Amino acid sequence: MLFRSFVTTTEGASATQVSGHAHYERQVNENLRWSAGGLATDIDANLTGSKIYGGVPDAEYSATFARRQSGDVGYYGLQGSGQLRQYVGNLNVWYRPVAHVIVRPGLKYEHLRTEASENHTDTNFSGAALTAVQNQQQGASRDSWNEVTEDLEVRFTRWPQLGLDARAVYNQGCGGVVEQSMILPAATPVIDRDADYRRVGQRYTFNANWSVRPGLTLGAQYNYRLKMADYRAKRDNTSNAPTSGNRYPSYIIDNEIGRAYV
Repeated sequence: MLFRSFVTTTEGASATQVSGHAHYERQVNENLRWSAGGLATDIDANLTGSKIYGGVPDAEYSATFARRQSGDVGYYGLQGSGQLRQYVGNLNVWYRPVAHVIVRPGLKYEHLRTEASENHTDTNFSGAALTAVQNQQQGASRDSWNEVTEDLEVRFTRWPQLGLDARAVYNQGCGGVVEQSMILPAATPVIDRDADYRRVGQRYTFNANWSVRPGLTLGAQYNYRLKMADYRAKRDNTSNAPTSGNRYPSYIIDNEIGRAYV
């Protein structure tokens, strides 16, 4: 069997994760107790790789190897890295103001930040003479997000056979993302985007559970959810014309989703 060419793919990846958490709980009296917690996570990852066509297995890249053909699309010199930083804190309270009523408010804050970058050289062969085409590309992205969530739950426990509770959750967050990709050495931009976004969510639930007799329980729930998001593209080099093949994401301004079910 005659092989026109060989393709050799190499991949390398490594990651380091450091995470820690803490929790504290205190009971003030039989009707009041509270707790607090925190979490910190740090992840660093690296990536290397290549995809090279050659006349022999495990060949180094050659622009003139004898068996090259159009469509031998590969790359070499891939160097990539990524980082994730996450910080979460929460505060919860259990309170019984009167008999048979339990109130549980909660508060949570989360910060998430990611960064990634990469550099590689694309390869191909074109034309009747199968001339080597090489494009060195570089890309980077940054994303930062902050979110606060408030939670309130009320339970009514007057009757042992009947459980009633209501819960409201409200969250709001904001962040931004930057995406850049360019062809070197002229730094020709392929992707150049900078956008801010804001998200608000609401959820309301009402539950009723009735234990009719051992082995038979009836339950009912009402659930309403609302999500709203706003986007503001500060910079985007892709065309937003109707005939453009790549209008995402700047053509999105806002969206709203509401849902209620029983």
